[in-house]
Amino acid sequence: MEKIPERSFFPVDRAIATAVLKILLLFLTQGGDAMKNHEYRTLVLDDEENIRFSLATYIEARGHEVVTASEPLSCPLYGEDACSCPSDEQCGDFAIIDQNMPRMTGLEFVRKKLNSGCKAAPENHLLISAHLTDDELAQARKLGIPCMLKPVRLEQVSAWLAAVEKKVPTTRRLKIFRNR
Repeated sequence: MEKIPERSFFPVDRAIATAVLKILLLFLTQGGDAMKNHEYRTLVLDDEENIRFSLATYIEARGHEVVTASEPLSCPLYGEDACSCPSDEQCGDFAIIDQNMPRMTGLEFVRKKLNSGCKAAPENHLLISAHLTDDELAQARKLGIPCMLKPVRLEQVSAWLAAVEKKVPTTRRLKIFRNR
């Protein structure tokens, strides 16, 4: 009989399977309405593929268009010193951003976007991390950015999205861009 390796990928598969089942339940309970038109655009920025995939899949099932990136410098919404959106448009509605990523922290990314004229409200950015220092928490509070500790639960994300979705003006327009 073959011995099962010490390091198993079961927890990763289990996390993805759990997310997919929750999404299927959401889809079935809403009669498919959650999968139709994209009402919102959400950025998911995390260097951990499983977290990025789970969040993106869940948020898409809520009716959002989701843009994902593994680190800030590969994000299609990053890179410009000033917000390039026309005055009546914005890049997205919400962003879920990991604090500890390659080449730039989540707080640095949000600060750069807000300083460049990003039209998304600070509270529409959610900072996630397995560990936040007191200084990082203080910086996030000062910017008005809510935080969640990993592992984030889909119920927590759902509650945050439900609260911020209510605040998005029905008249807002989203910028059309190419996902690179």
